[in-house]
Parts: sequence; C-alpha cells; structure tokens
Amino acid sequence: MGERAGVGNLTYNILEATFFSQLGDIGQSKIPQKRFLVIRMSITNGGAKEAELPLFRVVDSAGIETPELQDADFLKGWFGLIRRIGPTQTEEGRILFDVSPKNYKLEVTDGGEVGKEQLAFIDIPIDFDTSEPVQAMPESSPKK
Repeated sequence: MGERAGVGNLTYNILEATFFSQLGDIGQSKIPQKRFLVIRMSITNGGAKEAELPLFRVVDSAGIETPELQDADFLKGWFGLIRRIGPTQTEEGRILFDVSPKNYKLEVTDGGEVGKEQLAFIDIPIDFDTSEPVQAMPESSPKK
C-alpha cells in the first residue's frame, strides 16, 4: 500500500484503506453485515486506448475471495459500476467491501479481456476508522 503497482498499461496506487462499522449521515447510515472496508485509490492508464475495469475482489490469507459491493452509490467518491479510463488519464475514487477486519490483498487487473487479463495483488493492511469518539485519559493533577 502506498506504492505504485503496475499491471499492463494500468498503474494502481492505494491511497487509503480503512474499516468502518457504519457509513453515511446520522439517521441515514448504512450498516454492514461485518465491517465496511473502504479503499481509496488512483488508477492511471498509460496506454493508447481506453481501459475498462471490472469490479474488484479482495482475498484473505486463507484464499477466500470477496467481491466488491455493487450497490455503493451512498459512498462519497465511489468509482461506480461502469469504469472506463481514457488513454493517459488518471482517475481517483473509492471501492467498498463488506468483510471481517483482517489483512487482505486487493486483486487488480490490466483491464484486458475477461479470462485472459493479467492480474496482480496489492497488500491491504488492517486499519480502523479513527473518527469515532475516543475517551480522553484524565490528566493527572500536578503534585505540590
């Protein structure tokens, strides 16, 4: 994470990956079955033609694959379902998974024909949302 990963003409850069217990505004929040894993990333197409990207998957250490959620229009900056990146263009956005909190690898593709595409994996270390209130430790009184 944080380093560029190239697959074919595409270059991926994972900017942030965080687990959340809920997403959205108060009163309209979305609750996951497990935890939401939000990955913010950029993708650069260094090729001469448009690249089309499928939905992503994460893989845990046991090899269990979990597909990206397809209904995430409530997520600010969501890449959406149809993902096309023009030649020499860079797009930034977020993708969403509903998974148990642990380390994963994000499967990325070169945008080639399904079944013939090149794949690579990017490590996604565990990190939790820190925007929830955290109780402060009481200050110790100075001794006289």
